[in-house]
Amino acid sequence: MDVTEMHVIQKRLLVGLLEWACQRIELTEAQAALAAERYGTIGRWLGNGEHPLLADATIYPQGSARHRTTVRPVHRLEHDIDLICELPHTSRELQVSRVHGLVGNRLREHETYREMLEPINRGWRLNYAGEFHLDITPAVPDSAQGGGAVLVPDRALKAWKESHPKGYAAWFDEIANIKVLLSQEGRRVIRAGVEPLPEDVPIRGPLRRIVQMMKRHRDQLYLAKSADDLCNAPVSIVLTTLATQAFHQIAGQFIYADEFELLRTLVRVMPQ
Repeated sequence: MDVTEMHVIQKRLLVGLLEWACQRIELTEAQAALAAERYGTIGRWLGNGEHPLLADATIYPQGSARHRTTVRPVHRLEHDIDLICELPHTSRELQVSRVHGLVGNRLREHETYREMLEPINRGWRLNYAGEFHLDITPAVPDSAQGGGAVLVPDRALKAWKESHPKGYAAWFDEIANIKVLLSQEGRRVIRAGVEPLPEDVPIRGPLRRIVQMMKRHRDQLYLAKSADDLCNAPVSIVLTTLATQAFHQIAGQFIYADEFELLRTLVRVMPQ
């Protein structure tokens, strides 16, 4: 086997290891199913409250849970799962504190939720120890934008902030589904030389895996730094947006030797 063939095999092994690593740090199917069951129960509890502004409340995932790019925080077993609690009978004319308190008071009426509840700037957190945190952000319809856009509270600023989790997710999904053209040459080398090779596994959903790798790299890079540096770590939405824009630019335009070359190209394009 010549050097070129060995290089191809090494990269294919690396791709397999990256896929394995991403699987280890994301929500398992069982965890995702449990989270879905629990936030469905929470949604029904909120919507069945006596207060008319809570009627027809719906809860749906946003962020990494919706985009399927979850990454378990470093040195912690729990995942963070972000949820939107949309209240269709509310509006931006209501005070942020009123809507925030309305959801919190209803959650406190539940014997189990009461013991798990913690206020956060944009809503409420339910702590399922050793499993995940469910961060629930109340949202009111954004009548000015329409199309499913919402306004979410910022308690520190005492103001409503524009958001569109459903629109962002649709944009992300559309780009993530772009077919990446991969050369078959490397796979022919592997089949001819070292069949079978269990690690020769294609990355499942390249954009989602790349986002997961970047978020984990971010976590490791800032973990050992000071508190001030930790506050400067790029938030996940910035990494996800830049990676998605770069993926959109390069995914369907070239034939890549493998997913690792796709990753390297995307990283080079992101600063643009």
